[in-house]
Amino acid sequence: MPHGRSWTVVNKDLLAKTVCKRYWNHESYESFNRSLNGWGFKRLWRGGPETRQYYHECFLRGLPDHTKLMERLVNPGKRIRDKQGEPNFWNIAKDFP
Repeated sequence: MPHGRSWTVVNKDLLAKTVCKRYWNHESYESFNRSLNGWGFKRLWRGGPETRQYYHECFLRGLPDHTKLMERLVNPGKRIRDKQGEPNFWNIAKDFP
């Protein structure tokens, strides 16, 4: 996204066959998705242009040092979707470009 705070997978099959195979030695999008959950990435579920996009508070464009603050979750479990508590990155980008 233009604001650099969330991202989306455009082609799951291509991601699995190229990126996953190269870096994780598998071709499973589901396994990739479990890894994202394990690192604390969340999905946006409310309507709008960011629906179904991934985000993490420490994964921001232009700030690679923030990724050092990311930790693998011990037992992420099943998270309950909270549409009301999701950030609005378009409004945040206006206040903090």
